[in-house]
Amino acid sequence: HTKRLLEKFVDVLCEELDLNIRSAGSLTCKRQALDKGLEPDSGFYIQNEPLVRHKEHIDLDIDPPPDLMIEVDFSNSSLNKEPIYLGLEVPEIWRYADGILTIQWLVDGRYVQRNTSSAFPNLPLTVIPKFIDQSLNIGEAKIVKAFRKWVQENIDSDR
Repeated sequence: HTKRLLEKFVDVLCEELDLNIRSAGSLTCKRQALDKGLEPDSGFYIQNEPLVRHKEHIDLDIDPPPDLMIEVDFSNSSLNKEPIYLGLEVPEIWRYADGILTIQWLVDGRYVQRNTSSAFPNLPLTVIPKFIDQSLNIGEAKIVKAFRKWVQENIDSDR
């Protein structure tokens, strides 16, 4: 439920901000040089979408990594994936656990927690968990509609 809502929220943000997006889904992320791989809960090309738009198959030995990875932790922590994300040079990770969303940016070879997203700089960090909480009372379709309205009213599309 939470993973799917986060994906829908990213879709809404891109639609309302007129940003192209390519979902990488749970693309198996590996590079031969790393000797390890992982499958994120979700991944998206936003800033680098033009570089992979025309590709049927993405090869991370050649292509850039997704700009945004999403991990939803319920029973298993995704923190053990961080070294692989570093090796892949994923620019941004959203991690949702225990009702809290953390956003990490890749800065100088390590992940640094931030209060905003690099893909969506005008999105306050605290907004998404509130919408996820509300979804439990009003349902998925209504919360996506409410989120879209909030984005239209609160985030400048001429960023």
